[in-house]
Amino acid sequence: MRFVFSEAQIADLVQASRMCGATTDMISGLASLTRATAGDLSFLGNPRSRSDVAKSQASVIMVSPDYVGNPQTGQCYLEVSSPSVGLAEVRARIEHLLWLRPKAGVHRSAGDRRERCDPGKRRDWPWMRD
Repeated sequence: MRFVFSEAQIADLVQASRMCGATTDMISGLASLTRATAGDLSFLGNPRSRSDVAKSQASVIMVSPDYVGNPQTGQCYLEVSSPSVGLAEVRARIEHLLWLRPKAGVHRSAGDRRERCDPGKRRDWPWMRD
């Protein structure tokens, strides 16, 4: 299974306060600033990595409001209050989309609950003694 987001979907998900630049690439990956390629989302989480933003090939980069710089052609910067929190929100959404949900019902390993919940056996439980 894969995930695909547009820049607008990501901007809405992370509640970006501003978008700078634009990309037509659909986002289908997450990567660090230095390893990102077209189609990847990245973020500036550490101030020491500011110089990596300008060199990054990521299609969408989440930056903090105090970041000064312009995106490359075909690249979009999303201004968010906390890029790290923004990444966590995107990852949570990806997990929600990709996580296999179990079928509803009682699992076969649960056994017969009647045996364990027999009211006649309650006196065996220390907290149920008279």
